[in-house]
Amino acid sequence: MKTKQGAIMSLLLSVCLVMTAGILFGSPLHAAAAAVDQDQEIGSVTVGELQKANDRNELCQKYDHYAIHTTNWLADESKEEVDCFVSKDQLVQEDVNMVRVQDDKMGDVYGYDKIQKKGFRYLFMEGAYDDFVLNNPTAAGFSPTGKEAFSSDESADGKITVTAVLSDLTEVDADYFDNFGYSKNDIKTMTVNYVFDAETNEAQSVETLIELKDGNKMNLSSSIFTYGGEAYVADASVTDVISGKNERSFTLTADPGTPREKVYTQLAEKGNMIIFYPYSGYRYLYTDAACTNEYISSEADDQKNISVYTTVK
Repeated sequence: MKTKQGAIMSLLLSVCLVMTAGILFGSPLHAAAAAVDQDQEIGSVTVGELQKANDRNELCQKYDHYAIHTTNWLADESKEEVDCFVSKDQLVQEDVNMVRVQDDKMGDVYGYDKIQKKGFRYLFMEGAYDDFVLNNPTAAGFSPTGKEAFSSDESADGKITVTAVLSDLTEVDADYFDNFGYSKNDIKTMTVNYVFDAETNEAQSVETLIELKDGNKMNLSSSIFTYGGEAYVADASVTDVISGKNERSFTLTADPGTPREKVYTQLAEKGNMIIFYPYSGYRYLYTDAACTNEYISSEADDQKNISVYTTVK
């Protein structure tokens, strides 16, 4: 199962599972943020001031949590709604298909697949969690690439509207547009409209649009930011997978029989999926230490202790 909106989260041990990650932050313009001129002025503010005000760490020092509601419009004229709940140590993403919890304090990712009606929990090899975080960027209200043409307007109602037009799309991954059903080669420009609070510089909304080379203009996404309010409380269906009541184990041996051999184990409630996150060339699982017989999972495996192997091929 794959929605056009989401990028593949991982190679699953049961069924291919996809989450709406990467688009729900309102803009894909995060690839080269480090190269952006922090002193560049956009009206009465600088790029650096906007980036700092909308940094997750900065926001979570000010608020216990904040939320982002995103609407995505796909090329096939369908629409998808995504909610993101952010706190200091946790990032929760929810759409019609699933809920995924990223627990930065524990280095853990788990959730609930609404389609399969079962929970899931990730198994990360060494270094893989950091890779996961890097490929699932923290919700950000302002993440330019440094290649935009900016314009701004400060209204009497205390809002700053910033328009960023991007004609050079080299810093935007083609996958970003693929997720919406568009080809990067067919896109002439992308425009991101930001609305900030003039006092705090915090994002209030982010709207992303594209102009195709044939002249058609299309909406891609629209995000609304809410700061404070009620904290996200996960349903029992989401947390059941980590409850520790009736666990099964999934043991992974990497590079068996070599000096690099290392064993990883993850636990989950029986009946739920354990997901291997591919990392650094390790993509496939095998039933034997020689890594010749590929592991093919079955639903029955969700009830059993499993031992598998992996190596770079």
